[in-house]
Amino acid sequence: LSGYIRDEDGQPIDGIRVEIHDPSSGAGLIQPIPRTDANGYYQAGVPAGSYNIGLRESGTTYPGFPSLEIHYVAENVAVSANTSQDFVLRLHQVTGTVTDSNGVPVPGAQIIARRHTHQDPNFPGLSNTMNSTSADANGQYMMVLLEQTGYSIEVEPPVDRSDLFASIPTTSLDVLSDLTYDIVMEDGYTLSGYIRDEDGQPIDGIRV
Repeated sequence: LSGYIRDEDGQPIDGIRVEIHDPSSGAGLIQPIPRTDANGYYQAGVPAGSYNIGLRESGTTYPGFPSLEIHYVAENVAVSANTSQDFVLRLHQVTGTVTDSNGVPVPGAQIIARRHTHQDPNFPGLSNTMNSTSADANGQYMMVLLEQTGYSIEVEPPVDRSDLFASIPTTSLDVLSDLTYDIVMEDGYTLSGYIRDEDGQPIDGIRV
């Protein structure tokens, strides 16, 4: 099972893990997991059968791909002989600036885009897509997303901005072309305290 992964301009997408799954159990089947080379080419030896194929970023040089995941780009790919399965990803850049309510940039804010659906015109079957990135020193960010509608956007503040709170995911950001999406984080309050046992002994290393 082999093929190329490119964008719609023909640009190869390197460093992408091509995850081959059993359609019944969802278990990954191929180890080590094949990765696309500098030409966007992947190849994996598989027994005859049907497979679901997902993609996950793993060291690509393609811009805006810090943690893109797509499950699945194809379902029930039948393999009974040497099989070629290429993928053309319609990708768009989403850029913007993250600021607080006073217009001050928020470096280090984490921006997460997700989309989950059972029906998608671009890909058959299940389509679970996500990407995330961090704002730079000027509060600016950039990521690439598949051309799809209905993304939810979540923003988490950096650890040094306890005056801000993580946003509840907002839905329906439609990504049909390159676009600008600026984010204003809301002011929050600090919730703090101590965790101890009944003898007053502090308990460290607990996630709250």
